[in-house]
Amino acid sequence: MDFNKPIRTLKVEEDEETLLPVSPSGQCLSNSTLTLTILFVAELETSFDEFETTEIIRNVFLPLNARFSSILVDNDEKGSPAWKKVDVRVEDHIIVPTFPIGLTDMEYDEKLREYVSKIAGERLSSNQPLWEVHLVKYPNMYGAGSLVFKFSHALGDGFSIVGVIFSAIKRADDPSLPLTLPDMSLSIAGMKKGLWNYVTRCINTVSDLRFSILKGTGLEDSKSAVRSGMVGVEFEPIAISTISIPMERLKLIKAKIGGVSAIRWPNYICT
Repeated sequence: MDFNKPIRTLKVEEDEETLLPVSPSGQCLSNSTLTLTILFVAELETSFDEFETTEIIRNVFLPLNARFSSILVDNDEKGSPAWKKVDVRVEDHIIVPTFPIGLTDMEYDEKLREYVSKIAGERLSSNQPLWEVHLVKYPNMYGAGSLVFKFSHALGDGFSIVGVIFSAIKRADDPSLPLTLPDMSLSIAGMKKGLWNYVTRCINTVSDLRFSILKGTGLEDSKSAVRSGMVGVEFEPIAISTISIPMERLKLIKAKIGGVSAIRWPNYICT
């Protein structure tokens, strides 16, 4: 997140048919006042080099979405932004950081966290498509290396971008097949159907709506480990923390609550 830094769009004279409009949310999340980025870290079982990464990005990643090969431009006198297709030099988007040599996996893991925290606050260049891939060629506690994808939120929301990435991943047992995930219908098969379930959801919806209205009219979150309450906190350095939860633990929680699609977590709402 980066505040109060002007973002520059390129002014061009193009046929409108060659330009794609930027969604309202995309304009809000990448402008002169506020810019948000999405970070996606992939731990690698086998380390990649620059050549392999470049080939994967060029042949697999770029064809997934036209916005990955587009830049923001102004397409009229009012300065309304639009996406313009450009030729992408993949090498300009791949960054290879350098860490000290001879550290332990735990120390490299900490270096990776510090690096991700650092790049999270840096603005993407507006002269090229709004994404980067950081190739970390050092082992950590979870793999032989890491790929850190950084996207402008103007390209899409986190779910859609991660979904696009997953669509390009193949299964290890049969690369001809796409990645498969557990069927959601299995996780909700045991949920009770009927009037009580419907009434509960209505009550939860009304409660959440009331809480949102109160939040918008002056109610503040209490101070906590994730909310300091300090004025101007958006200008302070940021740090990214992670937590690992064993799959067996997640399965146990799912079995206890029967899924999460109808469960409220009011105590965990924070801003």
